[in-house]
Amino acid sequence: MRPFKHLNATSLDAAISALAEADGRAAVIAGGTDVLGILKDGIHPGYPELVVNLKTVPGLAGIREDARGLSIGALTRLHTIERDRTIRERYGVLAEAERRVASPQIRRMGTIGGNLCQQPRCWYYRHPENTLYCTRKAGRVCNALTGENRYHSIFGAMRMGPTPCSANCPAGVDIPAYMSLLRDGDLVGAARLLLEANPLPAITGRVCPHFCEGECNRGEVDEAVSVRGVERFLGDFALDDASVIRPPRTGTGRTVAIVGAGPAGLAAASYLARWGHRVRVYDRMPEPGGMLRYAIPAYRLPNAVVQRSVQAIEGLGVEVGRDVSLEQLRQEYDAVFLAAGAWRSPLIGLAGGELARPGVSDRRAEWAQGGARQAGGRDRRRQRRD
Repeated sequence: MRPFKHLNATSLDAAISALAEADGRAAVIAGGTDVLGILKDGIHPGYPELVVNLKTVPGLAGIREDARGLSIGALTRLHTIERDRTIRERYGVLAEAERRVASPQIRRMGTIGGNLCQQPRCWYYRHPENTLYCTRKAGRVCNALTGENRYHSIFGAMRMGPTPCSANCPAGVDIPAYMSLLRDGDLVGAARLLLEANPLPAITGRVCPHFCEGECNRGEVDEAVSVRGVERFLGDFALDDASVIRPPRTGTGRTVAIVGAGPAGLAAASYLARWGHRVRVYDRMPEPGGMLRYAIPAYRLPNAVVQRSVQAIEGLGVEVGRDVSLEQLRQEYDAVFLAAGAWRSPLIGLAGGELARPGVSDRRAEWAQGGARQAGGRDRRRQRRD
């Protein structure tokens, strides 16, 4: 580092006079140390001859309210502003803004003046070719978003690409966005945002392999956020609150037939119905759900959850039918979507594998027999009533 003069200002007038005499060859700090890194790395072409420290000026910290309004000293810590009772009760937006700035450790030390005086800390703007890869340079994360503020502004950074959790979600769910709404207490908004990309969150929240959690940024600090658990909670909330899933106000007049009431068929029915189309789903099994109902064990995915999810989709106006030919569907509907599923069980590729009994086939046969017995029971009860 080249030598420079340092002034601990005793008043604002003294600081202003010193800066005026330096005529643009001075830097201002208010207790921060980032200026030392800037000087050491030679980021700016002009090297300051004088560094003026404002933190030594007395009387610049404190919060006062009078007839003119609220006054906050430049050296008041962000944590103090966030916790001040007057600000929390009368200036809630300001308190919330301070709460959202940086990490708790930075807020306990950082001041308003210190952050106004600091230089842009994002490393991208200092050395575009350095090896600290961030999202602006095709990296995985922005350290400002994960709490590492050594090289970044405490005010965060612009998101330039999908977060690792969303990038590894097969459905592309905007996980940070609905987590933010949930943190703000907007359960309905969070559930609706989740439903835009995943119409069956109560189901996936129980059976999804949660690739998102394996790439969660929080895992670099302690452990991943339980995204699947949150998804399950919001999915159940959407099933409990009928106002979350809203049918369209007007219809398009278009009709769509869907062959197969499994996850693909149900998802398509949900989207199409919400867009205003009239949808009917056809399936050969006794109950809709496909592999969700006939392949996944009930201890992992209770049949009641599948049934409630189907009922929620039916609440959008979707109908469920059986026993119809493909040619008839082509004649009666504007469009037909084939979602027959993947019921055929592949061989495991080991000697003697042909002797193994596919669980899906057994489960399908079991449910088919049970459905027939239930149908027969309903017919007998109907005959007795008649």
